[in-house]
Amino acid sequence: MNSKNTFTECNNLYYFIDGNETIFQEQYAFIKLNAKNKNHPNLKILLTCFQVKLLTQNHFKLVYANEEKCDSLKIKLNIIVPYFKSWIEHEEIDDNTKQNILKLQNNIDDLEIYEAEDLKITYEEMNFMKYVNLHVDKNKIYVTKPWNSNSVLLKLAENLCTYFGLEGYSSKLDFLLRAESDEISKYFFQEGIEVPLKNMRDITSLAISEGDNDTYKKDISEDFFEDSLQHLSRKTYIKSLIPRAVDNVLKYLSTLPEYDCTAADVISESVIGGIIKNGNDIKVVARPSDNDKIRLYYDSEFDVLEYVDAEIWYEDGITPPKQFTLGQLLKMTKINKIPIKKINIKDAEFDNPKSEILEFDAVPFSPEKTAKVIASFANTNGGTIVFGIKELSPIKNEIVGLSTDFNVIDITNKAIAMLNPTPNVSFDWIKKGEELVFVIETEKADEDILLNNQKYIRKVSSTVVLDDKTGKTDLMVNNPKFKRTVAIIISIENYFPKQINPISPVRYANNDAEKFKEILVNKFKIDESDIIFLKNEQTIKNEIEDVVKYQMFSMTEEDRLIFYYVGHGFHDGTTNYISTYDMSKTDISNTAISLRKLLLDPLKHSKCNNALIFIDACAQSFIDQYSRSTISNINTEELMIFSNEFPHYALFLSCQDGESSYSCDKLKNGIWTHYLTKAINESVDEVTLNYKYITDRKLGDYLSLNVSQYAKSQYGWIQNPKTILDSSYENVINEVRG
Repeated sequence: MNSKNTFTECNNLYYFIDGNETIFQEQYAFIKLNAKNKNHPNLKILLTCFQVKLLTQNHFKLVYANEEKCDSLKIKLNIIVPYFKSWIEHEEIDDNTKQNILKLQNNIDDLEIYEAEDLKITYEEMNFMKYVNLHVDKNKIYVTKPWNSNSVLLKLAENLCTYFGLEGYSSKLDFLLRAESDEISKYFFQEGIEVPLKNMRDITSLAISEGDNDTYKKDISEDFFEDSLQHLSRKTYIKSLIPRAVDNVLKYLSTLPEYDCTAADVISESVIGGIIKNGNDIKVVARPSDNDKIRLYYDSEFDVLEYVDAEIWYEDGITPPKQFTLGQLLKMTKINKIPIKKINIKDAEFDNPKSEILEFDAVPFSPEKTAKVIASFANTNGGTIVFGIKELSPIKNEIVGLSTDFNVIDITNKAIAMLNPTPNVSFDWIKKGEELVFVIETEKADEDILLNNQKYIRKVSSTVVLDDKTGKTDLMVNNPKFKRTVAIIISIENYFPKQINPISPVRYANNDAEKFKEILVNKFKIDESDIIFLKNEQTIKNEIEDVVKYQMFSMTEEDRLIFYYVGHGFHDGTTNYISTYDMSKTDISNTAISLRKLLLDPLKHSKCNNALIFIDACAQSFIDQYSRSTISNINTEELMIFSNEFPHYALFLSCQDGESSYSCDKLKNGIWTHYLTKAINESVDEVTLNYKYITDRKLGDYLSLNVSQYAKSQYGWIQNPKTILDSSYENVINEVRG
């Protein structure tokens, strides 16, 4: 009987195996069968015996759009095939089924699966076209996107079982295709079916043995770990979806008020930089979530998530993107114990001098300088940075501790994020006695670690750049570009004389300032209109503050600042001060000027990128009755913080902490300013680079040697100048003119 309830000879009947025969628009007589008979495993054998013509989709011409390999379905089949075998073998089966089970893996390997936006079939014997969700042609299967949609899964298991020669088991395969591994395992346990754990864990175990991280355990859940080497086809498929994810996430974030994506830029395959969230710069890792999984394969993704302010966003191409949080991960994994890696540094190491494997300072470096030192350690033999140690002498250090107010973790993370590739770095706070120090440990890398395409190495106790062409190492020479130099000179030799307890004069201070102005005009070729010169009565507190404030406000990126001060300098236990003409001994904090507020902070917030600061501070000890603090000499730690943040600023101090800056009747100048002006005015060999440039580093070395030798040999005085510079740069101060 046919589908119209009339009898027809068998050899004139048809049966459409892969769908509903109504698509043929009554062109053929189809055998009438109920649902139970249609699903009988031996149906095709019976119909063939009675010469009923069997139609399948491979009789049709397939028309498709935007097809591509569907690796994710192939991967899913490989994952569930051990379960499928175990489930079938749990029942009594005939020899034919046993043989087909043995061939199951080979059949899956031979299977070609394609995914397309649309599928249409046509039949040459009649004029018709039909949209379909699945089409089978020998060992090729075509499905519409996504393959795990209900419209595809409706017939997918049945067609696969036909291909495998395992008709009658489609309901089992359908369950395995739809379910997650934990649901499958739970069901198998309930039904007493052997769970093929070995087969499933082989993937994870192999991934761990071949992977870089041997801390993973072999019983790690497959839901949370996957090796890209083992699943190259899966990685390739996911990689093809990343541009879609990046585009969709970026478009979605642009609609949210807290995100500013104006300057967004794809800095790595799946990492978006330049996004501002609530005023803060963040990075976003964008990933596809097809098949309800987020997979992270790239080192850049882990580096960004570990070392900078970053977020993970995922999308499936259908619904709006969503953010994935740490809280979600902890809840899913049920983690309630997290091991923390602690750094263990021996006490003896704190007493060691700076070396190829040790760098330290009392305050943190800038992110760029930190990155250079980390890179140099990674490219040499590894090493340790410690913040909170002060060098008292080449053989003696002092643990001064580091305030937690320093955003040192953020500095370290930014530094690591600058490097490519990312080295293996650990960092933590450590308590030593009563003080906290911050330690950064870097392991020796197996490949070159670069910063801005430059390779840095550690040479003795310095970080130097390696020239790939010559193999030579040297500090990076920076010749700053600027159109104008602005100079501020402040000289206070005599103080307001009508005080009850007047302040002692600074001998030859005005001579020093005049001599310094001469080299600015004659050697630096600075126009006198760009030199602000305040001395004695002109240096009242309000005048200094107004002049410097205006100058800082007017500075541009094309300007360089030269600041020279000669007079009394102090430190009140909190910050550095320079004196004023009208300063009072009994009210230092209100009549002197904070160097940080006057110069350092405004300079940091100005557009000026290059600055030279010369401070010849002769200290006296005073008592401020209002603050009850002993006023001592200039303290360099505050200045070091400033220099570390700005590598193209150089600070020159006339003496070290705890010392005095001396004047000399024979020279009619301060000793330090005498050698400072001599070095620049005469362009002595010791301060020039290639006989062409005067550099800050060579000038600092020259002053340190000559000032200390002269003071000691002529008068028995102890005066050791100090220069505060970025350890990786040598900045050009002036060109030598013939």
